[in-house]
Parts: sequence; C-alpha cells; structure tokens
Amino acid sequence: MNEVTKFFGIDVSMNTFDVSTSDQKHFQFSNDAAGYRTFFKLLDEQSHCVMEATGAYHQKLATWLCSQGNSVSVVNPIVIKRFAQMRLRLAKTDKADANMIRLYAEAEKPELWSPPQEYVTQANEINSLIVLLIRQRTALKNKLHSVNHKEGRFSMVLKPLQKQIKNLDQEINQLETSMEFYKGTSR
Repeated sequence: MNEVTKFFGIDVSMNTFDVSTSDQKHFQFSNDAAGYRTFFKLLDEQSHCVMEATGAYHQKLATWLCSQGNSVSVVNPIVIKRFAQMRLRLAKTDKADANMIRLYAEAEKPELWSPPQEYVTQANEINSLIVLLIRQRTALKNKLHSVNHKEGRFSMVLKPLQKQIKNLDQEINQLETSMEFYKGTSR
C-alpha cells in the first residue's frame, strides 16, 4: 500500500453523505450507487476514507469502497465526539462533522476496516431481532400480569395477550435455533 497522503472525512446519513477532503473542500453525494460512483472519481491509490459507524447507513458505502480497493476506516462515533470536544469544536452540521472526521483521521491515522463476513452480518441481524422480540414479549407479559391482578375477568384481553406471548415464544425459539447454524458456520 502506498503512503496515504489524502484523507477523506465522511459523514454518512440516510440519504446523503458529506465529504471533507485534505485540501479542505466539501462535497455532498447521494447515499446510493450513483453517489458512490461520483465520489469514487475523487479517489486514487493514496486516498484513505474515514467515517463513523452509523448503523446501517455507513455499511453499504464502506463495503462498496472496500470492494473497489480503497482504504477505509470506520470509527466509533464517541471517539470522534471526544476528539471534537478536546478541540472545543461544538458545531454540529454534516459539513462540520465530515471536517472533524477528516481532522481526526489526519491526526490519528486510524486502522483499516474490512467488511464483516456475511454470516456475521446475518447473525447480528437475527440477534437484534431476538432482542426486540424479547422486549415485546416482556411488555406483553407485564400487561398480562397486570390484567390478571385486577378484579373481574378480562377474557377479551387475556386470550389475545396469551396468544401473542405464545407466538413470540415460538418466533424467538426459531430464531435462536437459526443462530446455532451461524455459530457452526464461524468455525
């Protein structure tokens, strides 16, 4: 790999991504394939793209850039926030964030990122759904407990609650079983 001389700070949002270049220019692109291709024209073998981990929003861009052979770093947003606080920079715009990410990259030269294997991504999605379903089940169980401790019978409420809890139990069990498949895949 050639010595990196050009850092690109990238602030990614749902529909767009803002870019700050080493020569302090600012660009904004659509967060889709057309925007990726347009941004790619700015890059060369000395480019290093740095962005915050923003859940689903950064993943496609970072993965695409890696697939094109670009150097990419994905940084924890708290790291960038603390870096900005240390410099007493409190401006919070997409342009300012992209610039701060670039400044961080120039100062810290973060390590390269590579996309996780697909089975890891799928397992993480399954796990986050399991967590969500468990929270929903807990809320329904709390409601069922509350209804059971009131005077009078509320069969119109009890049966649907019990049915939903049973359905969630089945869904959670199926998803947990599928997670066992992904554990076996990683070996």
